[in-house]
Amino acid sequence: MINSTISGPIAVGGIGGSGTRIIARFLQDLGVFIGSDLPVTADTIWYAALFGRRDVVLDDPVTQRALVDLFFEQMGHARVLTPDENAMLTEICRQPRHQHNPPMIDKWMTSFITHTNSGQTHDVWGWKVPYTHVLIDRLLAGYPDLKYIHITRNGLDMAFNKNQNQLGKWGPLYLSRNVELTPRDSLAYWCAVHRRMERITALFPTRIFHLDYDRLISDPRPELAAMFDFLGAGLDDAALDDFAREIFVPESVKQRKAPDLSLFDPADLEYLQAQSKGVPA
Repeated sequence: MINSTISGPIAVGGIGGSGTRIIARFLQDLGVFIGSDLPVTADTIWYAALFGRRDVVLDDPVTQRALVDLFFEQMGHARVLTPDENAMLTEICRQPRHQHNPPMIDKWMTSFITHTNSGQTHDVWGWKVPYTHVLIDRLLAGYPDLKYIHITRNGLDMAFNKNQNQLGKWGPLYLSRNVELTPRDSLAYWCAVHRRMERITALFPTRIFHLDYDRLISDPRPELAAMFDFLGAGLDDAALDDFAREIFVPESVKQRKAPDLSLFDPADLEYLQAQSKGVPA
C-alpha cells in the first residue's frame, strides 16, 4: 500500500550509467509524470531538447529563466505556445549539440510542442535526465519546491563504463581542458562532478537526496526507504518489498575486476577513497 503525499517537481540525475533509469520508473509507479514519448532510457526528452546544450551554462539569466519557466509550466499545466515562445524554441533547435544531430533535436522539440497543445494537467511531475546536475544549483535556487535525487555509483565502475557521453560533452567544462574518452579522464570528471555536488548540497541540504547505487544493489530496502521518505511517499512494508525486488546487480558489477590503478591521477584516487566508495575488489 502507498499513502503518497508526494509533491513535485522532482528531478533525477547523476553521471550517465549510474542507475537513474530504475529510479525514473519508480517515480512513474508512484504516479509522477516525467513526460510522454519516453525512450528506453526513460530520459525526459523534452528537458534534453531544451537544456542538453553544452552552452546552456552560458545562456543569459533572463533567457534561461524564461526557458525554465516554460518547461516547468508545461510539465504541470500544458497550454498552447505563444508566437514568441515558438520562436525561442526554433532558435534553440538551431544551436549546436555535442552528441545529437539536428533531426533528433527537431523530433524531440516537436514532441514537446505536441505536448503543449494537449492541455493536460499533471499535479505531480518531474523529469529524469542524467546531466540535470549541470544546472541543478540554478534550478534549486530559482524554484523552492524542486527536489533532486542525485545517484552516485562507484567512480572506478564509472571510469570503465561504456557510457562516456557526459565526459565528452561536459568534461571540458568541468575539468577546464580538453578531455579524452579514457578511464583516467572519466574518473577525473566523476571527481569534479561530485566535488561540485558536495558544495551544492551544502547550500540545499534538505532538497537533495544522494542515492548510493552500490548500497542500493547490495541492500535495496534501506536506500529505497530513505529515498521514498525524502519524497514524502508513505509505503507499507509490502510496497517497499515490491520496489526492492526490482533492484538487481548488473553484470558489470558481477564481473568487476581489480583495475590498474596506475592509470589514474593519485589525487582522484585519494578523493574516491575519501568518499567511502573504495576500490572494487
